[in-house]
Amino acid sequence: MTKKYCIFLSALFCAFLGVFLVANAVSPDRTFSQMENRNLEQLPVPSVKTLLNGQFMKDFETYTTDQFVGRDGWIALKSTTERVLGKKENNNVYFAAGDTLISRFDEPDGEKVTNNLNYVNNFVENVDIPVTFSLIPTQACIWADRLPAGEIMPHGQDICSLSAKTGEGIDNLLEMVNLTAEMQELKANPNRSAHGTVIEARLDKGRGPVATVLIQEGTLHQGDTFVCGVFSGRVRAMFNDQGRKVKEAGPSIPVEVQGFEGVPEAGEEFICLEDEKLARRIAESRAVKLRERELAKQSRVTLETFLSRKADDQEALVLNLVVKSDVQGSLEAIVDALNKQSTEKVRINIIHGGTGAITESDILLASASDAIIIGFNVRPTAKVKEMAEHESVDIRFYDIIYKLVDEIKSAMAGLLAPVSREVYLGQAEVREVFSVPKVGSIAGSHVVDGKLTRNASVRLLRDGVVVHNGKIASLRRFKDDVREVLKGYECGISLENFNDIKVGDVIEAFEMVEEAATL
Repeated sequence: MTKKYCIFLSALFCAFLGVFLVANAVSPDRTFSQMENRNLEQLPVPSVKTLLNGQFMKDFETYTTDQFVGRDGWIALKSTTERVLGKKENNNVYFAAGDTLISRFDEPDGEKVTNNLNYVNNFVENVDIPVTFSLIPTQACIWADRLPAGEIMPHGQDICSLSAKTGEGIDNLLEMVNLTAEMQELKANPNRSAHGTVIEARLDKGRGPVATVLIQEGTLHQGDTFVCGVFSGRVRAMFNDQGRKVKEAGPSIPVEVQGFEGVPEAGEEFICLEDEKLARRIAESRAVKLRERELAKQSRVTLETFLSRKADDQEALVLNLVVKSDVQGSLEAIVDALNKQSTEKVRINIIHGGTGAITESDILLASASDAIIIGFNVRPTAKVKEMAEHESVDIRFYDIIYKLVDEIKSAMAGLLAPVSREVYLGQAEVREVFSVPKVGSIAGSHVVDGKLTRNASVRLLRDGVVVHNGKIASLRRFKDDVREVLKGYECGISLENFNDIKVGDVIEAFEMVEEAATL
């Protein structure tokens, strides 16, 4: 092979690559593939976090693959080639008769099927609601005559094997649901007020209370008034499953909704109303009834003094708790773990559990019910903290579930070991943020309560949720380093190894004091 020939081949190869690069660059991005029946990856937006953890490169690789010029043609060529070579399936999809594509179905594990049926039976026995259980046939069973020779499914293989852990059978289940809906003509009316169910809800650090709502009937529009549990509101914004903002959502569409006055419970009914005043009255009425039920359960106590009470030999002690968490998932895990700690002598009674910051309502409920407030990754404002001190309500803060459970268990058993007690020092509100080279972000702050000291530990709060735990790196008044700054004064604060400070954040200072625990 001559030198000129090698150069020619190299140039030809580079030109071939160049043509595809130019074609990809000038071709508009597609959002949906009819051939693959799925949404395609869009150009990801880089950030410091995604660049450092490698997520951006993964998303960019997926994007270039999905948006590759002529992708549908290459996929069709691959499928045609495999059919010409005599293959019966492609990516677990049979090439069936009549130009039909049928998902492959493997015989399920008999033991697993039996266990699943037992779970269903146990569920039916323990709920007081009508339950109907049916087995839906698979594609392969319905169109068994169209399957390639030698691939006819034996009789009885009409059970859909599912696994939430591995994802096994999910695609088949969705296909069965669609087929059943089509055959039975199951339809929802989109031309009415929206009605749905809350799947998940949380307190977002930047957007406030948000909830994922599955629309079951009607169409939800931006600006609609709604009531959900004890909260009313107006839809400020909606986002689909890809995080894109949408203006409306029809039946069977899950959307993330902004505009709640508080964080609803998962499973709450979501109903749209035309009258905003009516929605507010309904929410207020529900809140009053909920409060009455909670107050009626139990009639102020600290964790240290709880077991000092003497109970009759025939009567168990009851520890009332109000649990607040940052997200619904953590709340459910904490409630479940605490309920398991109840014994014959000491019983835990969770009178209220919710997500979001600790509020004045939580203090009043705990005061009236003689309860202790458990805060997981949430904090009260200075006003709420002052109210808790006035009402003699004990608030315990945690960021690790097992530590929370261990302390409750120790208190119940009367075995609280010497612990470090947190002493609250003060709070400062961030008014301005300055970026200083080689130093980082400096928070221009106003001390609104107590004092801040140079060596104090701090936590950064955003909308009542803990964003960061750390220490003060520097504390300045004007250009001078100071040891402390009292309430009513301005100061500049920098935090150790943390620069994501925003205007409106609250810096809470505290110190840990070693002392023996008492009961």
